[in-house]
Amino acid sequence: MNGLNNSDIYYDEIVHFEIKDNFVFVFYTVANRLFYDVFDLSLSNMEHIGGGGSLDEDGGISVSGKSDRIPYYFSYFISNNPEVEQVEVHGNLAKNVKSKGVSLWIIFSDQNLEEADYIAYDQQGNQVNLIQRD
Repeated sequence: MNGLNNSDIYYDEIVHFEIKDNFVFVFYTVANRLFYDVFDLSLSNMEHIGGGGSLDEDGGISVSGKSDRIPYYFSYFISNNPEVEQVEVHGNLAKNVKSKGVSLWIIFSDQNLEEADYIAYDQQGNQVNLIQRD
């Protein structure tokens, strides 16, 4: 991923990248935490337009709002519940990516995303907790 390599962003390992429209969402680790950055591909030179998040393997949800640069809501999350097989948000299935020891979920939406909107299911189709809290 040359855009990340040519930026001032420090990372340990690139886990996954997702292309949506004219954007590349890059997921990477730093000190065992998961972050993301977004690059705009519509210009002659790939431009870094934002990023953030910080999730660890204990589970969590990162949500990014729609902006003047990115025309949809975006979320990535890690479930700490081993029973989770499928996640639905506003009637759409989240994509599960397993790469380099990390299992993350990604969803893009036209609607605002809140934790209550995430519905997780086990292998039998029963609703389960996405994030197990102590």
